[in-house]
Amino acid sequence: KSADVRVMLWALAFQTGVARRMVSMSPSQMATELGVTRALMSHWMGEWESLLGFRDGTYAKSASARENMRAARLRVVARAKDAKGAKAADAR
Repeated sequence: KSADVRVMLWALAFQTGVARRMVSMSPSQMATELGVTRALMSHWMGEWESLLGFRDGTYAKSASARENMRAARLRVVARAKDAKGAKAADAR
């Protein structure tokens, strides 16, 4: 689903501001409607921003917010791996 053309086109519409004139949904709501994750929609919005330089700030996170969220997610994943490793060591 990561290369779903519908997701890519809706992400482009949201990133350029066109979607605000077409539907009364947020990118998250549209992702649910399309049966994909909000993260996938956000990913493609970021790709379009990088590629074309279009930025409609209505729904977009700033670059620093994206970096902070990524760092937080990596910390959560690292903690989960550490906890899983500790449980495995205790089981031995």
